[in-house]
Amino acid sequence: MQFNLMCGHDVTVLPLLHVLGATREANTWPAYCCLLIVELLRCPHEGSYYVRALWHPGRTGVGVDNTTACRELKMMQGENGGGAALIPLEDFRKLAEGPIRSNKKRQRARRDIPALV
Repeated sequence: MQFNLMCGHDVTVLPLLHVLGATREANTWPAYCCLLIVELLRCPHEGSYYVRALWHPGRTGVGVDNTTACRELKMMQGENGGGAALIPLEDFRKLAEGPIRSNKKRQRARRDIPALV
């Protein structure tokens, strides 16, 4: 068993929602005390791996929390909604690959720009 705890702010949670394809949740700014949990699950019968995300939108007002529990976050939502709460690990890798490739391209482009001395 492995446990990782990472903290972030609204400016780091919002891009993660976009990467996961959670367009409905990513259209509003994350509230105070929001929570995003990404789990790696293994199917005991098949042996294959799946990714599940849980979401708590946080406090909607000062000291007000209208949501008492996390709910499954639908990833890979289309423009008309849809999406899935549980996706195969390979699909999750494809979701994460896009931003990683884009960032590598930007880093290469920066290296190619001559320094001004």
